[in-house]
Amino acid sequence: MVKHKVFISFHHGKDSEKEGGSLYRTAFENHFGNIFSTIVTQSIHDGDIDPDLPEKKIKELICKHYIKDTKVTIVMIGPHTYGRKYVDWEISASLRSHPDGYPSGILGIILPDHKDFLKEDVDHSLLPPRLADNLATGFASLHHWTFDPSKMAEHINGAVQKRKTFYYDDSRPLLSHDLDTKERVDAKP
Repeated sequence: MVKHKVFISFHHGKDSEKEGGSLYRTAFENHFGNIFSTIVTQSIHDGDIDPDLPEKKIKELICKHYIKDTKVTIVMIGPHTYGRKYVDWEISASLRSHPDGYPSGILGIILPDHKDFLKEDVDHSLLPPRLADNLATGFASLHHWTFDPSKMAEHINGAVQKRKTFYYDDSRPLLSHDLDTKERVDAKP
């Protein structure tokens, strides 16, 4: 089995432990750490990047300091992830070409505390909008949390393949602030 370098994007807030790490991120690292070459879990926090910088510079900094050389960005989707600006920024930066000429594949994982966990039809307005856009193009894929290493490896390998065969959509401007439920943004048709 080929081992890929993956980046984990997640919301630090409501799902956080006292030390600041996501419960599911930690479970992911502990359970699946042996099936990847590297798991990058250093996500963006307030103050890490000046939000007043031009979008191009923000994406450049994220690529350089967070997601360099990753093959897949895994977006862990809990109940409050859809409108987090840093998750949006990380997805957008993942869509930039890497040294091998391709962007990172995007894999959304619906967590057990999400309203649509294990539902066949997921409400795309409860997903990060940029992720929903890329589900619509076929570039991204969406799966539910699992502890099955073979299924997770299959999802990762699928995302790696899609990065070379599908077109992505990064046309939205970066979120300038976290959205609340009243500001929920629907996916493009």
